[in-house]
Parts: sequence; structure tokens; C-alpha cells
Amino acid sequence: MTYKTHIAFAGAISLYPLHQLQLHHYITPAQLPTLLGALALGAVMPDIDHTRSYISNKVPILPYIFAFYTKHRGFTHSLFGLAVVALLLFAIHRFKGVQTATLAAFWFGYLLHIAGDALTLSGIKNFCCDRALYLFPRFLRFRTGSFGELVYFFLFSAAAGYEYLLFFDPTHMPDITRHLHTAIDFFNSLL
Repeated sequence: MTYKTHIAFAGAISLYPLHQLQLHHYITPAQLPTLLGALALGAVMPDIDHTRSYISNKVPILPYIFAFYTKHRGFTHSLFGLAVVALLLFAIHRFKGVQTATLAAFWFGYLLHIAGDALTLSGIKNFCCDRALYLFPRFLRFRTGSFGELVYFFLFSAAAGYEYLLFFDPTHMPDITRHLHTAIDFFNSLL
């Protein structure tokens, strides 16, 4: 999956839980930009093991270190890698005082990156115990950079945009709901 699709996927999956956390006063509206940034960073970070990825272009030395020790979709895309990242984030929280919500958003983005890669034809080869991880049946999976990925990118982006307007911009909520019901009625009339 490309970095744009990873970020769109993470947004589509995460906006509703963020809304619920905000409704129940676990996070404030002022924290939302930081949490979305941490989520997006986490959603691209596992590809640090690929020398031509988006994140590798931003941090040019680390990918070569990772590439020397592991292959793409290896350690950084494994259950063990997820646990190591969680421990590193705990240490950052403990010794640097970074907010738990920010670190949790980063880790959730990291997890969603792995889930996103499990939607591709390649999947995650060594996620756990030498078993591959695939989240969709083969006919629904796509090749990275293909037209199929573009379709998923637009679906995830549309879902994230709708969720954002619905949950975080109350001035547009009645219009969006009306348009959604119009679209649903149209599709129902076709059936």
C-alpha cells in the first residue's frame, strides 16, 4: 500500500473512535490535530524498512540500517515489532512525558498500517509464527500502486471525509445526512 492509502485507511478506521473518546471527555477538541498527526505518522512508520518509501525519504539514514537487518514487511510488520514499538512508546512516555493519547494514536496508526498491508495481494508474510496475514479473500485484495489500490484509496478517503464532517464539524451535519439519505434512496430505487 502507498503512504496515501495507509493514511486514508487509518483515518477511515480511527475517526469514529476518536469521536467517541471526545464525547466521553477522554480527549479534548484541542488534542485532535496532534492525535491525527500521530496517527498519520504511525500509519507510515512501518515502511521505514523500505528504502524507497515516503517515510524513508524524510528520514534518510534509518531505512538503510533497517534494510541491512531485515527485509521489507519483515520485523517492522510483525507481531514482535508491534510489541517492541509499544515498549519504546512506553519508555518515551515514562522518560519524556509525552501524552499517553498521542503515543496510543501513533501505535494505533502503526497497527493499522499492518492491517492495511494485509489487504494487499502480498499480505504480511511473517506476521506471527511464520504464518501470513491476509484480511480479505484473494479476489478483494489488490497490488500496491494498482488501480485497485486507487479505488480503495478513494473509498477510504470518502469514508474519512464523511466521518470528519459528521463527527467533528457540526455545522455540516444536517446537509450531509440529507445528501446521504438522498444517495441511499437513489441506490435503493435501482434495486
